[in-house]
Amino acid sequence: MCLTSVLGHHRERTTLVHQEADALGQAFRTSTLFPDLHRRWFRSQLNAFLEAELSDLRPGEAAMSDPVEARVHPIFQQITQYDATMELPAHFESRREFMMRELSELVSLHYRMRYALRERFPEPLWCLLVLTFLLGCCLTGYLSQSAQQRDWLTYFSYMLLAVGIFALIQDFDDPLSGWIQTPFDNLRELKVALIRDPT
Repeated sequence: MCLTSVLGHHRERTTLVHQEADALGQAFRTSTLFPDLHRRWFRSQLNAFLEAELSDLRPGEAAMSDPVEARVHPIFQQITQYDATMELPAHFESRREFMMRELSELVSLHYRMRYALRERFPEPLWCLLVLTFLLGCCLTGYLSQSAQQRDWLTYFSYMLLAVGIFALIQDFDDPLSGWIQTPFDNLRELKVALIRDPT
């Protein structure tokens, strides 16, 4: 049950990364529908957002850290305000609304992903796991005494299995460090694609 829980969190984080990368890519594509001046401004701000996002997704960094949010929040505000107030010909108004929807989706996915990265395995369940492990040790010892012999292989196998499960849960639980990390390849590949196509 516990492994299923942390595996589900890992999959949710991975899905949110893909969704955010798709939303950001769509916002970049939508920016090409605007006149050159507006297009360049949108792309510069979206690039700044992507840089800030990737700078925080490193091993050992805390998700939703204040420095990154201090950079990301003003970017969202500036883009939203610019989209709402920029002067456009009448036939561009539908594109303005389309960009606003894309930006709203991007903001939503950004915060959903950040909170998912902060989410951890509940401490009460850790306590329950440890208690279950201790009870299992007691039960194994009792059964060994009842059989009037000590099965050290059973002790060793049980402890090794428990430690392995604890380590696996801990590894899945931290998305930015350990052997099993949340993959952010989509965002990094998007950055590389934008460098190759700066227009």
